[in-house]
Amino acid sequence: MSSSSNWTHERIRDVLNKYFRKRACWFQIEMAKAVYEGFDVVGVAATGSGKTLSFFAPLVMALEDGLKKVIFIVTPLNLLGQQNSDQLNTIGLTAISVTAENAGPETFKAIESGAYKVIIINPEILMSSACTVLWKNRKFTATILNFVFDEAHCVSQWSSFRKDYLHLGSLRFVIPDTIPFFVASATLPPPVLSEVSEILRLRPMRTKRFIRSNDRPNIALIVRQIKYAVTSYHDLVFLIKDGWRRGDAPPPKFVVFFDSTRETEDAVGFLQSRLPKEFRSRIRWFHATMTSAYRLDEYEAFKRGDLWGLCVTDAFGMGLDLPSISLVIQWKVNASLCAIWQRIGRAARGEGNTARAIIFVEKKCFDGNRQKKDATQGLGSRKRKAPEGTEGQASKRIALASCNVNRVLPTNAVGTRPFDVGEDPMSEGDGTGGGAIDIDVETQRQSYHKRCNQYRSIGSEHKDHVLEPALDDMVNAHTRGFDCRRQPPAIYFGNDRCGKWEARIISL
Repeated sequence: MSSSSNWTHERIRDVLNKYFRKRACWFQIEMAKAVYEGFDVVGVAATGSGKTLSFFAPLVMALEDGLKKVIFIVTPLNLLGQQNSDQLNTIGLTAISVTAENAGPETFKAIESGAYKVIIINPEILMSSACTVLWKNRKFTATILNFVFDEAHCVSQWSSFRKDYLHLGSLRFVIPDTIPFFVASATLPPPVLSEVSEILRLRPMRTKRFIRSNDRPNIALIVRQIKYAVTSYHDLVFLIKDGWRRGDAPPPKFVVFFDSTRETEDAVGFLQSRLPKEFRSRIRWFHATMTSAYRLDEYEAFKRGDLWGLCVTDAFGMGLDLPSISLVIQWKVNASLCAIWQRIGRAARGEGNTARAIIFVEKKCFDGNRQKKDATQGLGSRKRKAPEGTEGQASKRIALASCNVNRVLPTNAVGTRPFDVGEDPMSEGDGTGGGAIDIDVETQRQSYHKRCNQYRSIGSEHKDHVLEPALDDMVNAHTRGFDCRRQPPAIYFGNDRCGKWEARIISL
């Protein structure tokens, strides 16, 4: 490879502009340089911040140096892979998205022959016997520049139901150990990153971490208690106003996330019932049981504006280029904070865009309702357990004076008001309610991380009654003395450790 001294920031910026017509920032350039120098790289930054550009930077650097190289991008979603391959082929970088539909001998022969510079693949196919022929060919493996693990939090968080994620690290034993791994995500808090690093066997002495804030201050964060029966979806009536008819303004583009395919379909049925028959097809569902072709058609229709809204599972989402979503809704909080933060991040993609994210939470998750339930059961008032080492301290507002934590945008600062969702008492950061524990931020962070690991060990049958600690604090921020709902996620993800544009570089 070329010496890093031959690749100045300006030269990297110029070559990326040549291929992609985009001006790379310092963060993207530094990650590209580290990969090109052979380091494993961890890149953490907010959704929509341009991590994808840095995936391809080392490849175009190699091409400029006259090297014949290929890269592998491991992605959890076939739709995301197809989007990337289409964009790359448009600019002349030959790419293929390998899916179950095309993962035949012809495809792998073409890959082995060097027909593609970028191979985008899911974990299941990457770990299948079909790829074995590639790893046995030393001439081919010598051309591999690096592996990219996109949405790398899935390595840890999806491994319970996509088992091949657990075995990705075995690649280290069948390819040259000099090939770097590039691990990227918006949500890699220390407990998750530790597990990802272990699974992927990141090299301790050859790893650099670039950590930026994953906050999205252009998305107003709102928490709502579900008032009606959960299965009625009546809390979503504001999406389609009463008596909507032809000629009325359509709702701005929205996505509602659910944790089951059944819920997506039931919610669509409810929303469609509020529309005249000829407009009901404007709201659809999107989940993993649909065929790849059908999902691609729905995605394209949504992107064009033919659809107003989608009710989805995680089969839709991460990394997709949809800049015009102005509202994301999370229905219930059974998911992890990482998952919810990713889903919120589907909104307001693109420079200058703003949006709202509304999290609808079951009554049982709020402190007031918990206390009422405990009192009814004769258990007395429920008290929140203080983080370890803080027992006996006075209940005061949490000290965050030294933190760089972006506050939520007031709802009236996010464009026009297309939805009558009311005001979130935390949206202005008033901090009303009960006091929080008077501890320093680092103690709180360590408590979150320790209790997060404990939470992950809870059986799935019990998680319906327990929230992740930082998520619990975010939901109940108004009664726990936080100034803003963003503070618990900021502490958990470490956003207070780095400014909006700076990154913490850690070489291990």
